[in-house]
Amino acid sequence: MEEELESIIGHLSLRDNEVVRHFTSLLNITRIDHFHTIVGKLHCPRVVSHYSIGNCRNIWSIHHGFTVRLVGENMVHFKFSDRIDRARVLHGEPWLLCWKHLLVLKPSDDLNVDFNLCPWWIQFNHCPLDLMNEDFARFAGNLIGQYMDVFRDGDRNFIVRFLRIKFNINITTPLLRVLQFEHEGKEIKIPLKYERLSEFSIIVE
Repeated sequence: MEEELESIIGHLSLRDNEVVRHFTSLLNITRIDHFHTIVGKLHCPRVVSHYSIGNCRNIWSIHHGFTVRLVGENMVHFKFSDRIDRARVLHGEPWLLCWKHLLVLKPSDDLNVDFNLCPWWIQFNHCPLDLMNEDFARFAGNLIGQYMDVFRDGDRNFIVRFLRIKFNINITTPLLRVLQFEHEGKEIKIPLKYERLSEFSIIVE
């Protein structure tokens, strides 16, 4: 049994070892500092360097410095010197770096981090006035993804021109272009506009 185990270990590929280091690095991050760090992943078909990902400072517009360390394939650990900068990055998603999605999350003791779910603002154009409210926003959330928030214009529950809703969406699956449903005996079709849409996403009817 021991000889068989040694044989298996001896044939581990470099990629297998990289996965082990990836999870070990992530575990170490979560134990160091929960208040100044985030983990991120760039959804890109090719591997990029941490120097390229470090250019996200230009899109974040933060006031203080941060460090970048690779912990996996296109996965990085950011450590911020200022908590406000960190909060701005976490709440400002979705982020696009070179037209690719950069997903960022708080470090967690749970190593099964899902980097496929991304907070996204979607504009509902030509939405019937009686549907421009939070109740409909939550209904739409069950059809598209997970409802998170709806933009309010002052004390009102809707925007005059269009409804703007924030969802948690799986970006690895095709995205809807039009939301279709039945309302008061009529078929309703509402065009959807995804803000900051990258070329990596797939749009379908």
